[in-house]
Amino acid sequence: MQGRLVSTLTIGSPAPSARMLREGSGSVSKTVATPKGFAATISAGSVTAAGHNITTGQKVAVFWTDATTGLPKRRYDVTAGTVAGNVVPVGSGGGAGDVLPTSGAIIISGVTTVNTLALTGSQMMQLLASCDQRGLCQLFSDAGTTSILVADATAAGEGVAWCQGGPIAAPFSASVAQVNAYNASTTTAATWTITALLI
Repeated sequence: MQGRLVSTLTIGSPAPSARMLREGSGSVSKTVATPKGFAATISAGSVTAAGHNITTGQKVAVFWTDATTGLPKRRYDVTAGTVAGNVVPVGSGGGAGDVLPTSGAIIISGVTTVNTLALTGSQMMQLLASCDQRGLCQLFSDAGTTSILVADATAAGEGVAWCQGGPIAAPFSASVAQVNAYNASTTTAATWTITALLI
């Protein structure tokens, strides 16, 4: 089986590209569909989101745009506190990523978890994890405690790409036991696609 990773850099013209072709024994592929997130506001660590479906103790991600720089920000793997109506406490929920804003408009997304990606990092020759819109995907080597890869998509088609023999070390070597995915869109579902070419 053949896998080809193509990278293109466009700053001006012409647009240079690099191709890395590998021959493998097979492949692993998984799609993870995530429901839309919810438009919300945050104040003092509490998120208010009308109509949300988040429950107490659920993992969530919070997405926003930095008011000063205009850059996309996110905090993920946050444990929701005791939910009361439209209010979801997140300020004491830990997690990783950017520091939560003290106030303002945000998007909150409950986790979508799958446990059926049969992939061991040490057996990969190529890896691609991408989303069809803004979101985040996190791979674990266990049931949600040991994170081995975080893939960010700040826009459609973004994510993580790796190829054996390139200048970047393999992103992980362990076996994937769990995938957590989040959607930063408030209008449509999103799909993460994870594909690996095997040695």
